[in-house]
Amino acid sequence: ANNLLYIDAGNDRVGIGTNAPSASLEVATGGTFRSPRLPMVSVSASTTLTEATHAGAYLKCAGNVTLPATSSEGEHYTILNTTTGNITVSPSVSTNINGGSNGAAITVATYNAVTCIAIGSNNWIALGV
Repeated sequence: ANNLLYIDAGNDRVGIGTNAPSASLEVATGGTFRSPRLPMVSVSASTTLTEATHAGAYLKCAGNVTLPATSSEGEHYTILNTTTGNITVSPSVSTNINGGSNGAAITVATYNAVTCIAIGSNNWIALGV
């Protein structure tokens, strides 16, 4: 029988409704997960985003930011411009956004937002600009 909560400390895995998790956190088929909102992280101007600190959260950006130089497919950043002026989101060296030339930044207007998703080979697609 499956355990409601199973911890495999030897492999750093947790299962909910399964006693054989194959991922760091696994919820059994048919199980549900609820999160009313993503965490909010304040980001200083001129910051290069990192997966460990910024991915998967709402990023309240005080100014221009740069996407990571290396990424994993599906890695994503939701950038909220809460300033009274435009901010830019720049790709790192040898990466691009929406198929643009390397180094071409995108503009996020005041009180607007964009989600940037890594699509492989350190390229990004921006949704909601």
